[in-house]
Amino acid sequence: MDGNGSPSVADVIVILKTVVGLLPVVEWEQDPPTPPDAVAAQIRARYQLLQEACERKDIVSLMSLVSLHYPQHGMYYDDFKQAFVSLFTDLDTITATFTVTRVTQDAANPKAAQVDFDGLIVGRNLQTGQIERNDVGGTMDWYLEGGFWVMYGDQRR
Repeated sequence: MDGNGSPSVADVIVILKTVVGLLPVVEWEQDPPTPPDAVAAQIRARYQLLQEACERKDIVSLMSLVSLHYPQHGMYYDDFKQAFVSLFTDLDTITATFTVTRVTQDAANPKAAQVDFDGLIVGRNLQTGQIERNDVGGTMDWYLEGGFWVMYGDQRR
């Protein structure tokens, strides 16, 4: 709050990010780094947001979880976005499940983590009427950008 009892610009930004589900991650200019258990919990929370965005077919929320610099074997941010736009367009009601099985924070760079996860997106194809099961699990690198953990693709394949 400012001296007048009104919220500051920083307060408003935190409130807006909280309302849309983008809880800030504290970044330290100096040590101590975020403990590994806290990093794992923060990334698991991001997968929960991913699951919810998929089920709502909310491309804006989904893409807020992806680095603008996303590179994965010839797929970039816009390609990632288009893949999900197509999925959301092709499928009726979506059920998504993401289970994080391992989070390994990079020892050399505490703002990087590698995540193994199981992922499944299921929905009825609007054209064929058939149920589609999309296994989207694997390994994903996540980076801490601007105080938020974002997907950066699998950089180790």
